[in-house]
Amino acid sequence: MTINNINSGVNNAQLATKQQQSEQSARPAPAQANASAPRQDAVSLTPQAQQLNQLQRRAENDSGVDEGKVERIKQALAAGDYSINAERLAARIASFEADMFGNGGIDR
Repeated sequence: MTINNINSGVNNAQLATKQQQSEQSARPAPAQANASAPRQDAVSLTPQAQQLNQLQRRAENDSGVDEGKVERIKQALAAGDYSINAERLAARIASFEADMFGNGGIDR
């Protein structure tokens, strides 16, 4: 008795191809192939991240001081035209301290 069809109808060419593929995937790739192909990394920023980056650059370049207002006050002081309302200043200082350190019994 001779068995002619061992693979139960599976094409021998298909089996050979699958075996070759599995053998190739099992072999490690040559080291030269990895070394010659440089790795390409890419980064893309969202529009929000770009806007945040621009705002950060502006903040780094800005002193945070209104130079125009400082100059107006200097001129008013030099001319003797700058008046200070002591009660209003004291109330604002007290309010600032209350905000920073807690109410401490001060009613607004």
